[in-house]
Amino acid sequence: MELIHLAKERAIRQAIKDVKKHMTTNMLVLCQENGSPLACSNPIAGNHNDLYQVDYHITTMIRSLKKGGIMIAKGTFINADKGFDCIKLRKKIFRMNLIPNIMENKRNRRASKRGTKRFFDDKHYQLRYVNERLFAWIDSFRTLAIRHEKKSVNHLAFWHIACAIVLLTNL
Repeated sequence: MELIHLAKERAIRQAIKDVKKHMTTNMLVLCQENGSPLACSNPIAGNHNDLYQVDYHITTMIRSLKKGGIMIAKGTFINADKGFDCIKLRKKIFRMNLIPNIMENKRNRRASKRGTKRFFDDKHYQLRYVNERLFAWIDSFRTLAIRHEKKSVNHLAFWHIACAIVLLTNL
């Protein structure tokens, strides 16, 4: 009798884990030096890595800024952490006349490569903490910390509301 009870509990716990696994969401956000959010991507399923369709999401964020009348100056630094270190993303950012400032992920290479090193400016990279601070502010909203919405449109709307609140508090 006890084994059946434990099996049921284990099945229920596994079902809860599966629901939680499917309900996690990743978001890409572009923000200014002061931490004000400029653009965010559509919600990305949490079972994907950071680089899943990153070129598409970057171009849609830049296009939405241009539609809104916000022009990004040539030579602007785009800071990202080691998880976004890939040649495809670096080339995409260069083609947009921006400078990718991404710390090199040493796990991507088995041995050191010959030739010129990838560009990395530690001084500008130190400003990346504003991204982390922005995510900390947004995580303070319970609705966004744990996703309860089934539709990604609703989740994106809550992100927009949270970003608007952060913008109003930064003024």
